[in-house]
Parts: sequence; C-alpha cells; structure tokens
Amino acid sequence: MKRGLLERLDTDGVVCAEGYLFEMERRGYLTAGEFVPEVALEHPEALLRLHKDFQHAGSDVIQAFTYNAHREKLRIIAKEDLLEKLNRAALQIAREVAADVPAGQEPNLVAGNISNSNIWNPEDPRSQAQVRGMFEEMVAWALDEGVDFFIGETFYFAEEAYGLGVRYLGVCCGAAPIHIREVAEAMGRRPPASRYAANMRKHFMYGDDDRLPAHITAYGEKA
Repeated sequence: MKRGLLERLDTDGVVCAEGYLFEMERRGYLTAGEFVPEVALEHPEALLRLHKDFQHAGSDVIQAFTYNAHREKLRIIAKEDLLEKLNRAALQIAREVAADVPAGQEPNLVAGNISNSNIWNPEDPRSQAQVRGMFEEMVAWALDEGVDFFIGETFYFAEEAYGLGVRYLGVCCGAAPIHIREVAEAMGRRPPASRYAANMRKHFMYGDDDRLPAHITAYGEKA
C-alpha cells in the first residue's frame, strides 16, 4: 500500500525533484524567453525520460511539469487553445512514470504544480481574480487526473535543512538529476543513481589509488 505524503513526512522525509524548466531547456526541448513547457505535447518521450532520470536519482515525487503552463503564458505565445490539453498531457505523463517504479523502490507520489504569474498586482483586485482563476482551473485538471498533492518550487540546503528537522526537500531552477541524488544522499539514502557517485580516489590525476601511474598523479599535486 502506498504511503501518503503526511505519513512519509512523519518518518523518513520526502525528496521532490524539481527544476524541469531549465533542464528541458538544456536538453533542447524548451524555448528560453518563452519558458512554456510545450514538451509535454511535442516530445512527451523526452519529458518521460527526465521524470525517469529524477526517479533514478532518488525522487519520491513525480511532479507534473506544468510550471508556466497557465493561461497567461499560453496567451503570450498565442497558444491558449492548448492550455487544458497541455496540462492534462503533463499530468498523465507524471502518473505513468509514478506507476512504473523500479523493483525495490517505494511507490512514487504524484504532485500537481502551479507557478508564479507575471500579472499579479497586489494593488489591483482584477489581477488577483485573474490569477486565482488561472490557478483554479489548473488545480481542477490536476485533481481530475488524480494527483496526490500540490506544490510550488522550493530550494533548500539539504543536509542542513534535514538536520534542522525539515522533511520535505527539493531543488528548483537549475536542478538536474545529479543534484537530486545529492539531496537523497544528504538524507542518508542510497538511490540507484548512487551506484555512480563520484569516486575521486580513482581520478587519473587527482586520485590516490596505488594503481594510478605516479608520473600522472604528480601533475595533480602541482595543480
């Protein structure tokens, strides 16, 4: 039986992979400047691969990539007609990955995601109503697609935060699977990706393994 979010927070904590926006840009599937996650419709296999990479790195949560997938952003790129289709596609991909957990790993939770908006104005009630409306429709679609909970983007210094009692840890913009692995390891875990954690003792120039040629490690000592 899959444990819920609160139960996990009360015990060993939760790692949540975030940072999809810039990672998709780095991989060549998202337009900088626009920053709209059309990848869920145009290259769903690429988004699924990134979800799996984050899962491999130790994420407990598969977060639907709906950051910036709101009405304001879609209107700017003249694709508002794709709004619901885009949200549902991202949510369904997240659920598909969460349902396919490698043997020996605890089932993943699925999170819906809402993001900041550039039209919010604390002095303009009309803008506040617009933002509320955008969020409400995104939340409705996510609930309809069966998410376990909702989150926004977060950033913590994992080891320090975990030591202070924080039990929900993630990394936002700029994160890649390697960073999620570091968060998981800071919590005392060994996700599958830990198999490939750095082993600098074997580094050809900076290592100290006896099998490394001394004339090459000597360069490292001079660096």
